[in-house]
Amino acid sequence: QKPSQLRWVPLTNNSHQPVSPWPPQGLANDMPKKENVKASERVPDALTGLKRVDELDPKNGSSLDFEQKLGDDSGSSEVGFDWGWPPWKNVPLRYKLIGTTSLAFVICNMDKVNLSIAIIPMSHQFGWNASMAGLVQSSFFWGYALSQLPGGWLAKIFGGRKVLKIGVLTWSLATALLPFLAGNIPGLVFSRVLVGIGEGVSPSAATDLIARHV
Repeated sequence: QKPSQLRWVPLTNNSHQPVSPWPPQGLANDMPKKENVKASERVPDALTGLKRVDELDPKNGSSLDFEQKLGDDSGSSEVGFDWGWPPWKNVPLRYKLIGTTSLAFVICNMDKVNLSIAIIPMSHQFGWNASMAGLVQSSFFWGYALSQLPGGWLAKIFGGRKVLKIGVLTWSLATALLPFLAGNIPGLVFSRVLVGIGEGVSPSAATDLIARHV
C-alpha cells in the first residue's frame, strides 16, 4: 500500500493513534504538479545544455546525429576535446603564402645545384671529357635565360599562383627523370633545359603572387 493510504497504525499498548497522511495537506497543495508548470516557467534548454529525447525525430536523424547536435550546442563537435588541428589553420593567408613560396625556392636551388655535385662521378662513370661535362651543366641556363620574360608575361595573364604550380611541377618531373637519362646525352640535356624553364618562370610568378595577396 502507498503511504498516503495509511491512516492508523497499531501500537504496543493496543491503542490507536491517528497518523497524519503524507504529504501533509498544506504541503501537498503548495507543491506544483509537473503537468501544471507553465512553459514560460521551465528552464530553457540553452541554460541546461540538455535536450529531451522526444525531440529526436527518427526521420531526420539517428542517435549519432542527436549526439553530434548536443556537441554542437555545447560549443564543439567533440565534447571535451579541441585539438585545433592542423596547427596552421589559424595562420593568416599571407604567412602561408610566404612560407610555401620560400619552401618552393629552397627546393628550386637544391635542384639547380644537384648536377654540379654529381657531374664529377658521372664524368668518371660514363667517360665524359670536360667539354661534354660543360655542355650538360650549361644546358640548364639555356632554359633558365629564355624563360625569364615569358614567365613574367604568363604570371601577369594567368596569375602567379598557376604559373608557380606549373613551374614547380615541370622542374620536379625533369629532375626525377635525371637518373634514368644519365647515360643518354640528348635526353640529359633536354631534362636540364626543362629544369631551367621551370625554374625560370618561378621568380616572376612568386613576385606576382606576393604582390597580389600579401
